Amino acid sequence: MSIFKIFSTIVFLYSTIVFAQGNDLNKGIARLLVDNPSIIIIGEDHQNPGLAVGINDLLSTQYFNCLFLELSSDLQLSLDEAVASKNLEHFSQIVIDSKIPAMIHAYQKMGVADQQLESVKSALQSVQKSSLANFPFNQDTLNLLSKNDISLIPYDADSKSQEIIDQTEVVVKDNYWPRDIKRDIEGMRIGNLRSKIMSQNITKQFQVKKCTKAIVVIGYAHLYSSKYFNSFYKSDVNLNPLQDLLSDEGFQNKVIIAERASGSSNTTIQYNPNATRFSRHFGQLINP
Repeated sequence: MSIFKIFSTIVFLYSTIVFAQGNDLNKGIARLLVDNPSIIIIGEDHQNPGLAVGINDLLSTQYFNCLFLELSSDLQLSLDEAVASKNLEHFSQIVIDSKIPAMIHAYQKMGVADQQLESVKSALQSVQKSSLANFPFNQDTLNLLSKNDISLIPYDADSKSQEIIDQTEVVVKDNYWPRDIKRDIEGMRIGNLRSKIMSQNITKQFQVKKCTKAIVVIGYAHLYSSKYFNSFYKSDVNLNPLQDLLSDEGFQNKVIIAERASGSSNTTIQYNPNATRFSRHFGQLINP
């Protein structure tokens, strides 16, 4: 495997940052909050550079005191420092550094020669400044966290855990070989293990009274029902989507799926309770 191919894939994974400006809240937010949910879950496809706009608009309501991001929980202290200093570059460095060991491991498993691994690591580090391209977080988010005393909480499995190592291997393979049903099912199985860890980490923060109302941002594959996934993939994976796990812990929660709309300049929440893929589904969050 050539270094050029590796570097091209890395740049694809961490492409150019696009930071949109904040917008006024849409009236749909009022409907979303009618039932006073403790947690609003925003499912994303990890490829939406405008999502930070919607996140920031929700945070601006001052309704929430916690923002959970799909980052490894062992990064908490480092991220606290970045948030306290409002340093987006430091935040980005923490994010990319946390991913490098698992990615290096994945390339090793794929047969990349040892002498090329340092080049792989350098390529990963070189895109540090653009690592938040499709991440639901920007400088406005940092400022809002400080202004409104909102806690940022990474809640995924430990960055050195087997779950993260295995999931990263699946993701890297997806960028080199055609999509494979068996690999999709394996990725969902691993993701389901992470969902259970995520639910436990979220619950702990409420138990210690750090959080009372929260936004949880997560890849929407963690929200699929078993019925939907297994009917689509003809599998028998026993899935426990995050919203159901949190409901079992006693949390009132609603699911919003982030989608992109061309030409839109405002955050919009569209009410749609009839989606079949997700339980506790409320609707869609549309961003520029």
